[in-house]
Amino acid sequence: MQGRVKISKFNGHYHLLYLRKTSTMEQIGINSNVYAGGKIFHIQTSGNIHEMALQSEVFEAGRVLMVHKKKLDDAQIKEHSTEESFREFLKTFHHEIAWELELLFFMRDKIRTINHPISNNKIGLLFLRKGLLDEAISEFEYAIEKKSDLIEPFTNLGIAHIQKGNFSEA
Repeated sequence: MQGRVKISKFNGHYHLLYLRKTSTMEQIGINSNVYAGGKIFHIQTSGNIHEMALQSEVFEAGRVLMVHKKKLDDAQIKEHSTEESFREFLKTFHHEIAWELELLFFMRDKIRTINHPISNNKIGLLFLRKGLLDEAISEFEYAIEKKSDLIEPFTNLGIAHIQKGNFSEA
């Protein structure tokens, strides 16, 4: 298997772009680290130009948090049929995943500046859906601390603890 590797900078992040050719397909990918919420997340995105499909995985400390898959629709296939265009589409997809992660932590920090437990619960649900269980638990606990008569944060806290394997805490 032969390949080319290139380092590029985009929106303040360094990315490792690789192009790998095999006998049956061409795989294009990007790897980068994102610093958000005091943590380092690794994002690995790959695309198969012949199948017109993309996949991005987000890791934290070696654990897969989330997987995003995208199959290009007919209009996108027509627009991104060249290798260069497909590569740009892959970069955009990769950067959208990174921005989504950064935005999630940015919103959490902004919500913490106001006293609105319902918003803490909602951002906790977003963390829960992304597999960020410690952050979800923290937000649910914060919502309960600020307004203990809300039922949803208690329920969500129990769900987060079960997903984390803390059955006695649930």
